[in-house]
Amino acid sequence: MINSVKDYEKLSEQYNKMLEERNTLIDDLSWYKANISSLERENEQLRKTLIKTQNLADELMEYQVKYINLTNHIRLKASANPGEHRYIALVNFIDRLEKGEK
Repeated sequence: MINSVKDYEKLSEQYNKMLEERNTLIDDLSWYKANISSLERENEQLRKTLIKTQNLADELMEYQVKYINLTNHIRLKASANPGEHRYIALVNFIDRLEKGEK
């Protein structure tokens, strides 16, 4: 009979440890779920930022292409009309812009 009491106490102790572990795991699970939700919100914000950045990069590329086309057109007009001071002035202005002068 003494063995039965000791066995019962041992089993009861093991059972209580298992309950503690289970409760800890349940608490951890709640914490992880909260973190996942937070990370999902952050990920969505990053996606939106990336889309905005990509749109701005695309827009910048369009302006760069337009700028190149315009400056090439002005340079072509200046070379075709060497006596036309307006085109020469524009080419000089473009050159100063590209050099970073004011």
